[in-house]
Amino acid sequence: MSTPYSYSFYGDDEQPASKQWVSGGETITIQANGKGSYSSFSSSGGATSSKEIDWKSKIKKDKLTIKFSIIKEKFEITKSPSEDNYGWYMVLDTDTFGRIDQIIK
Repeated sequence: MSTPYSYSFYGDDEQPASKQWVSGGETITIQANGKGSYSSFSSSGGATSSKEIDWKSKIKKDKLTIKFSIIKEKFEITKSPSEDNYGWYMVLDTDTFGRIDQIIK
C-alpha cells in the first residue's frame, strides 16, 4: 500500500505507475513494486562515462537508494517531490530532478 509520501515518488496501488525523474545526464525511475533504475551519462574533454543500475529502489526517511548486489547509488532527499506551476520536481543531494510520468503495462 502506498503512503501519501511514497505516492509522489511512484504512484498508487490502484494505478501501478513508474515515475521517471531526470536531471542533466541523470535518470532515475522508481516503480511502486520496489524496482528502480538509475543511469548517468557525462562527457568532459572528449571522454564520456556512464553508469547504470537496474534492480531495487528503497525510500527510507530522507534517503533514496537504488542498488543491484554491491553496486548502489544513494541520494539524500533534500526536497521531497512537490508540484508547482511548472510540474513535479524533487531535489536529491543538490540536483533538481523533474518528473515524467509513464504507465507500466
